[in-house]
Amino acid sequence: VQGALNELDTKKLAANMAITAGTNTKITYDENGLITGGAQATASDIVNVAAGNVAATTVQAAINELDAEKVDLSTDQSVAGKKTFTSDLTATTKLTVNSGSNSFSFPTTRGNLGDFLMSNGSGGIQWSSSRKGIEINDGSTKIDITEFYTIHTGNPGWNLRLPKVSTVGSGKEFVVKNLSNPNAQILIMTTSTDIFDDPAAIGSGNQMPISYGEWVKFVSYGGNTWYVFKGL
Repeated sequence: VQGALNELDTKKLAANMAITAGTNTKITYDENGLITGGAQATASDIVNVAAGNVAATTVQAAINELDAEKVDLSTDQSVAGKKTFTSDLTATTKLTVNSGSNSFSFPTTRGNLGDFLMSNGSGGIQWSSSRKGIEINDGSTKIDITEFYTIHTGNPGWNLRLPKVSTVGSGKEFVVKNLSNPNAQILIMTTSTDIFDDPAAIGSGNQMPISYGEWVKFVSYGGNTWYVFKGL
């Protein structure tokens, strides 16, 4: 009997050192299967099966990967790739398209009725009213026409002058109506180098009268010619 007891004693599995009692989600054990310690599992301990665009193999690595690729809506960030929005997109601050010398920014305010967007030549898009009408009734004796529609109600002795064709380019239109005086005309002038298209029918090569109640459309063409379309 003693020999059997001695044999069993040499083959028994000795207990490990005592550990703190408790409940944990992660344990460690030795080669004999005895628990040697415990701890709370973290996201780094949980296996993640790589799928889709996520290559990480643990939950924590997957979280880090997604965090590095997220679009941060509160700070400056460059985002690569094409993004498609299926609902309305609202920008509460200035919206800039492209970068560097090719960038341009939209205004952050509404324009007035009839305004349109135009480039300022320096990367800004701004509201413009340059194609709106204007009433001329001031004390100038020679007034430059700058608005698409011009109604003259002032002294008929004042002259209106078209801009240079070479400055505005071909296809620029101006419409002028004379409401200055029932018994008088106003005089439309060009610069010294510009002419009207039919001086013989109109009169002088670089000036023409408009009677009361008449309107005339001027269309720039070529390098120095204003084509005239006259209505009653």
